[in-house]
Amino acid sequence: MMSVLSKRNIAILSVMATSYYLPTDWTKSHSRRQWPTVSQYPIIVRKAWMKNKMPFKDNWFQPFVAIKPAVHNTDPQQYPNGYEGPEIILGSGCIVDPSGLIVSACEGFGSASYVRVRFNNREVHEGRVVDRDIDTGLATILLDGNRNDWPVIEMFDTKTLPLPMGKAVYSVGNCLPGHYNHLYEGIIVRSDLNIEEDYKIKCELVQHTAVIKEGDCGNAVVDTNGKVLAINVKNFDLEINAAVPMHTVKEYIDRVKTKLSQRYGLLTYWYDPKDKDVFMSCGISKHQLKDYKGILVYGIYNKQLINAGISELDLITHINYKRVDSMDDLYCALQSQTTIKVWTNEPNYNPDPNKDPIILERGPVDFSEELPI
Repeated sequence: MMSVLSKRNIAILSVMATSYYLPTDWTKSHSRRQWPTVSQYPIIVRKAWMKNKMPFKDNWFQPFVAIKPAVHNTDPQQYPNGYEGPEIILGSGCIVDPSGLIVSACEGFGSASYVRVRFNNREVHEGRVVDRDIDTGLATILLDGNRNDWPVIEMFDTKTLPLPMGKAVYSVGNCLPGHYNHLYEGIIVRSDLNIEEDYKIKCELVQHTAVIKEGDCGNAVVDTNGKVLAINVKNFDLEINAAVPMHTVKEYIDRVKTKLSQRYGLLTYWYDPKDKDVFMSCGISKHQLKDYKGILVYGIYNKQLINAGISELDLITHINYKRVDSMDDLYCALQSQTTIKVWTNEPNYNPDPNKDPIILERGPVDFSEELPI
């Protein structure tokens, strides 16, 4: 830890005091009988010397979200006897593009492919983890729905205007289940932190003192004007944190957008033999369906894939030498690689060693009509 923080910086952290308050403009206009939930009016955690006022308007919080597991606590299949534990939060994030791209940190998601995204107005939307980047510690989620009108954050240009030591900042987090959009106040300690040797993150990081609760990584660091300066990726202690500066985040998001624009051009469904009747009702004959599970290729929109040897109604059974157990196996492979190896129509646990895999590559797609097989 001493390699990350100097003795002088530790001394700065040791004298900080915090207090909790609700905005005075709210308390003047509401009676005690109408106390709001924290979800409606964020609690601000501040230093004792800070002025007693709300720094941002309520709609400013709209692009800042909480990330939850895809499985709901009341799901009877996951929890047949009910779930009595606390609600689980995987981390925080913020929307960086109107298409619904959310940037967060890899740390909280594990191998999850799907998540639920909780907004400040209590709406919950489904999202898919589309990328993880170990060099920066960042991850990207794409909201479902094909919308292009999601609220987005305002970014601070950290490349043109480097962050000075002592600059006042807030972290926007979700510290406890049921308590959302908290602001924690702190300062910038340094903007050239390097932790590659210990944590494999290769880019320079911003070190700051704004509190991040354990398990709430991926939240944003903002300035006093509400512009996002960085995204938190590491939490060493209550007030010892590291974040990726916004110019590096923007470069990462641009790479993700490029990746998402280059599609494979396959329409696929998870197939289970017990669901044969469902697929037969869509016009597929019984003899075309297999007696084992896999990922069914229903449509092909990329000529390169046809040339590679994949056909309509093939059943993808192995990806990168491993037997598929769900659609998540395909999603995880697509996140981590631009080229993947698949085997089709192989019922055994291991693929046939004498059968060459089909190489799937991204390429130009045409969704106007299905290509002839």
